[in-house]
Amino acid sequence: MILYEIHTMRILYRFLACFLFISILFVSCNEQNDVQNTDKPGEITFVSAVSKHATRLSQDGGQWTAGDQIGIYMTQSGQTAAIHYSNIPYTAESSAQATVFKADATTLYYPEEESPVDFIAYYPYASQIADWIYPIDLTDQSASLVAHDLMYAKADNGGNGFTSESISLGFTHQLSKLILNLVDENGDALVPDPNGVLVKGMHTTARFDLETGTLSDVATTADITPYQHGNSSEAILLPCSIGAEHQVIILVDGHQYLWEMSNNYSGLEMKAGYSYTFKMTVKTSESEIEAVLVDYNGSSLTPWGDGGADNQEEVPVDDIEIPTDYQTITLPSGGSINSALASATASKVAIVLADGGSYTESSTFSIPASITSLMIVGEGGTRAPSVYFGGSMVATEDMDLIHIYNLDLNGPGTGSGYFMNQASLVTIGQVAIESCAIHDIRGGGPLADSRVYHSLLQNNKQHYLSYRKL
Repeated sequence: MILYEIHTMRILYRFLACFLFISILFVSCNEQNDVQNTDKPGEITFVSAVSKHATRLSQDGGQWTAGDQIGIYMTQSGQTAAIHYSNIPYTAESSAQATVFKADATTLYYPEEESPVDFIAYYPYASQIADWIYPIDLTDQSASLVAHDLMYAKADNGGNGFTSESISLGFTHQLSKLILNLVDENGDALVPDPNGVLVKGMHTTARFDLETGTLSDVATTADITPYQHGNSSEAILLPCSIGAEHQVIILVDGHQYLWEMSNNYSGLEMKAGYSYTFKMTVKTSESEIEAVLVDYNGSSLTPWGDGGADNQEEVPVDDIEIPTDYQTITLPSGGSINSALASATASKVAIVLADGGSYTESSTFSIPASITSLMIVGEGGTRAPSVYFGGSMVATEDMDLIHIYNLDLNGPGTGSGYFMNQASLVTIGQVAIESCAIHDIRGGGPLADSRVYHSLLQNNKQHYLSYRKL
């Protein structure tokens, strides 16, 4: 009997000790969660992403670089005179295709009274800005091209302003880009002497009004020293029309060659947001240069446009016909698809994205249960809108149709981005993906496992996917 009681007491002590350990662990976990949950109500997160056609900021145009600084203004919605925050620096957290920008010192918050606000952002950051004016000086670009590559973004939620959520910044180029690729008479790469390229006759100073997004006071003609890497030289230019004063001087092995840009391209418009690539054949035997405008290069958060090369064929994409019983929501570049879905009032909804627009969905979002048919389409044009998925799109209830048309669907390329990643099974009558590019984004989740039947049919460039429960 005594042995039995001792044995029973030992079991009780072990149980109490185990219970105490679990209790301490539970409290510890709760405390850890409390420490990690540091988000403050109303704090604003800024995100900018790049994609296949949309890239900026490293010298090779491949990604954002950790430490890149942007300046941000926050104003009362529709009233730039009513400024909440002025020229606040935010810095890219990582070197990646998509990054979050963190505050350097001052953190931006939404107004407590939930009044809507707009945002204006620019790159590269300049501390000395007065009355919204950003000063431009393009004279010496030999050390860095991107330090002169003025980018601009405006986010106003289609004129409705923002009261919550993270802000997607869709930057666009405000200046022009000139690329000179040197080859010899055999077509082999030819490297000029160090700092051996000068672009002459271009205006180099101006004022950019961040409030209105316009250039003014274009002045000061001076030589521009471009950024040089290998046989390629690149320069950011103020928009202009090519005239007799515009020249390029190239030094190769101490010998000077002159290209009069107006010889073949007089009147060529160097437009804001456009890049112009010339193949420069240096004929050493004849001491002359033959220059041909060959193509354009993408190097922007919104793609550089075609610089006007005659041999560049653009293949336009037609508008898709949206049925009359659909509610159509037109979303400007930089807008939120998630917000557009939340604002929908019909069961059949079509969201139309701007030609060449840039859209970022940094986290997972759900299609409201009230929507039974959804179309997300890029309007007809020459460049499919870029849609970045940092998380995924999720259907909350059974649906008849999801139709995606003329989009560049992309993600972080790190395994974290999905186009769709259902947490629970639903029945979707048809998922149609038509005239789209899909890259740097994962498939999978329940849509790809044994619980879901899926079929793929191919018809030229059109792909249709259907899903249903087994």
